[in-house]
Amino acid sequence: FLKMGDMFEVFEEQKQQRLQKFLENQHQLQDDKERHYLFLSYDHNEDEEHLYEFWRDMVNDLLGKVFKRTYASPEEICKCFTIKGQKPFGLVNILREMKLRKELIDPDEL
Repeated sequence: FLKMGDMFEVFEEQKQQRLQKFLENQHQLQDDKERHYLFLSYDHNEDEEHLYEFWRDMVNDLLGKVFKRTYASPEEICKCFTIKGQKPFGLVNILREMKLRKELIDPDEL
């Protein structure tokens, strides 16, 4: 039988494997130039709506396919998308916008 700590390690390892596979399948994030564009800041402009939609879909897929739950902290989400030492600077603003649009659930609101 597995101890509770061992079970947590197994679940964490499985999550890391799902994350790696998930990121490998995101072709936009594998291309350095495309990733650079996607990692730029998000200023809530209408002409940046496609960035919002990209990250909204990416976050929802991450939650469903990797975390297998409906919520993760902004820090946890951003950490998943740190690639080659690069962080998606606009993602924090997009997560805030998702909450404002009621497209991201905050457990405190339940």
